[in-house]
This record gives sequence, structure tokens and C-alpha cells, in this order.
Amino acid sequence: MRSVFALYRRYRDLQAALDELLGSHFDTRHMNVVVQENTAKLESMHAGPGSATMEPEQARLAHVLDHLLAGEQPIALTDVGRVLAAGELASILVKDLDTPMSIEDTLEDALLALHLPPQIVKAYVVGIKEGGLLFWIRTTDEQSATVTRIMERHNALFITGNLQTVLAR
Repeated sequence: MRSVFALYRRYRDLQAALDELLGSHFDTRHMNVVVQENTAKLESMHAGPGSATMEPEQARLAHVLDHLLAGEQPIALTDVGRVLAAGELASILVKDLDTPMSIEDTLEDALLALHLPPQIVKAYVVGIKEGGLLFWIRTTDEQSATVTRIMERHNALFITGNLQTVLAR
């Protein structure tokens, strides 16, 4: 398994990428998102226009990001503020930072521990502070190129792919 990471500046771009990933049979259980609490609240209130008139399948896809984030409790991190973390790996990563025994107290430190390039990690931290969304997905080696192409089509920034999944607790 590999992980492919990307930053999205706009909520709707990530929603569009998720729609395509789901349409290509990728599983939400392998998807992870970290976003500031305020960004998630603002964007989910303004979910896609016309969602009430959509077919059930369209409405389900239009709100997959909202469903991923639903029920997540915010966690205060010193470098990015209050965030929501959805997905198994994101939850482990961020919740470990919130424990009193944690050595790493910033999202930056946690991402560096995943062996991501320092320049990319800094871009992710700045992006989240500015209202962006950090997304990553675990996938097979063979499917990582497909994921990358889908991310690119939907305005992802700082795509870092083909990384061995190093967080497997």
C-alpha cells in the first residue's frame, strides 16, 4: 500500500475529486482529511447548490466530504488551530497529538514523522491555516498513478505520491 497526499484550496474541488474517486471504486475507508473546524462548518452550510433537487445518488456523492467529517470532534493543534480529522489514519495522527504524553504537538511534526518532504509539509500547514484541506488516500502501488491523475484534474496542490504507508497502527 502507498499513500498519496494533496492540498486542496477549495472544499468543492476536494468534493469533486472524491466523487471521481468513488466513481472509480476507491473506498472511503482509505481516505483521510484534515481541515480547520471553521472551514468545515462554513463549507458544509453551503453544500452544493440544488442538492435538494438532485437524484439520490448525486446527492450522496455531493455530500461525501460532509459525511466523512460528520461526527468528528475538533482538536486544537498549536500550529494550525482547531481541526477536524476524518479517516482512520488522520484520526490516529491528529488524536495522538492531543494526548498529554504526545511528543509531537504540531501537525507539522506529525507529517514530518510520516517522512513527507519538509517543504511540502510546510505548504500543507500554511494551506490548512488559510482554509485549505489536506487529503490523502491509501491505495495500491498500481492505483497510485490513477489517484494522482484524479487529484490533478480537481486542482490539487503539492501532490506527494508513491510514498510507502508508514503509519500502520
